[in-house]
Amino acid sequence: MLYEIKQVSLTSILKVSFLVLLTVLSIGLMFFTLIIARMADFINTSLGEAGGVELLQNIDFNFTTIFFGSIFNGLFLTCVIVFILSLVIIFYNIYAKYIGGIKIEIERPINNNLVKTGNQNE
Repeated sequence: MLYEIKQVSLTSILKVSFLVLLTVLSIGLMFFTLIIARMADFINTSLGEAGGVELLQNIDFNFTTIFFGSIFNGLFLTCVIVFILSLVIIFYNIYAKYIGGIKIEIERPINNNLVKTGNQNE
């Protein structure tokens, strides 16, 4: 069977991708910031008063800063990625309208015993 994807719904993809991207990016950025904070604390304690470490002493890594910073950064990155994704979807819909969409061929299984329908006792 041959299928052709002629149009992609912009709103449905953007709704799902916005929620998934916001969740994944916020959680990922929070863990990344926690790792960086731990590394900065380790560098600060191990090197002490060595040169170039003065910058790490002025950074406040409390949980509220990390939590809200990761949410706001995740929201910004999500908006950028969703904007780029919406442009790609719009250009694909224009391309598919005039030239044709992606064609997908799905073959049926050779062995019909894989799909059993009806009465199983026969």
